[in-house]
Amino acid sequence: MNIFDAKDFETQWLTGGARGAAGMFSLETLIAALDHPQDDVRWRAAVALGWRGEPQAVGPLIARLDGARYEVKINIVWALGQIGDRQAVDPLLAVVQEENRRDPDIAYMAALALLRFGALEALRRELETAHEAAFRVAHAALASAEHLEAR
Repeated sequence: MNIFDAKDFETQWLTGGARGAAGMFSLETLIAALDHPQDDVRWRAAVALGWRGEPQAVGPLIARLDGARYEVKINIVWALGQIGDRQAVDPLLAVVQEENRRDPDIAYMAALALLRFGALEALRRELETAHEAAFRVAHAALASAEHLEAR
């Protein structure tokens, strides 16, 4: 099923769960949905890709981080943490380093994603060089490290 051919796709997607979509749609369809005009479809596609956990989705997810709206960006960050591919370390560190006083939870989610797949040392290095906002985010995430299940 091509995501853009389905007449009622948006209704199905918006009323269905992203976890179900992870099994219902192909990897290619979910990646294509990252460029859908509706934010709701884009962030649900990111979540579905995270549930699938396929490393092939990492590059497309990273490519959509810059300029993404809040709902999309936080779910891309979550998905990258779920997938746990090491190629996401530097992009997630960049998210932690961004001084975004309006949305510090995105930076915190990125720090937790790094911890989830074992990038503890990268996050510890961030404490040594970070500006104040990134330091607080990294420190808070490290305080949570013992409660996370690293891969």
